[in-house]
Amino acid sequence: MSSEVYNTKLDSYDWRLQAVTTLKWDQRWWKDGDVITVIWQFPMSNSSIWFELPNMSAVFLDFSNQLFKKTDWYFVFRNFEKRKGYGYAPKNFDELMGVLQCRIWNVIYSFLALESFMNDSIPKEYIFQERVKGSIKYRDQKFIQEQLPIGRKFTEVLPQIYWISAIEDKIISDFEKLKELRDRLTHLKEVDKISSWPDDLDIWKILFDKAFQNHALNTKNIIWYFLQNVEEGKLPRWFRKINLN
Repeated sequence: MSSEVYNTKLDSYDWRLQAVTTLKWDQRWWKDGDVITVIWQFPMSNSSIWFELPNMSAVFLDFSNQLFKKTDWYFVFRNFEKRKGYGYAPKNFDELMGVLQCRIWNVIYSFLALESFMNDSIPKEYIFQERVKGSIKYRDQKFIQEQLPIGRKFTEVLPQIYWISAIEDKIISDFEKLKELRDRLTHLKEVDKISSWPDDLDIWKILFDKAFQNHALNTKNIIWYFLQNVEEGKLPRWFRKINLN
């Protein structure tokens, strides 16, 4: 990984980039005010290809939101037709599957965005203490990111990092609902794999409910709950610029 500098305005850079800043003083080939971004490079023949690295929370939230917006149009009667003895069925099965896939990924990408935000929030020097079988264990950044259950990262680690004494019940509830839905999609129950009746509670009724929420917006609100006390100038650039309308 290396840095690349450009003589263009800071705001012209894509809001999803991992890091965009300006130099504060002159350096070798560059001058005070030049823009710096983090880039990825890959060798190709006698040269290389490269691009600016994105922030994964921004990428996941953006895509999740785009996918949700592709589903609202579908839930009207003109997209269904009467079937003898079976109520209504989709006129175009490919369209139905497209809507289904968009809503599934709206959930999964939203959860990935939140998980990425949690891991990015953990400073390199941060140490988490936990009691294991009567003794105190000291967990570093790598352990927390890779081994600590996500529920504990959310309820125990993030509040310490962002100086929150107790997470509001609604925020915990929103997190648990998102996690439960993500888990349900990746580990289907038996009731989700068999024929059902209108009153059966299965994952498909949740996904096709007209009241299905945009989980990208919900996730953004959860992230903002932790960032709300951070100084404006220290907020992640992608979060300051995100617009999910």
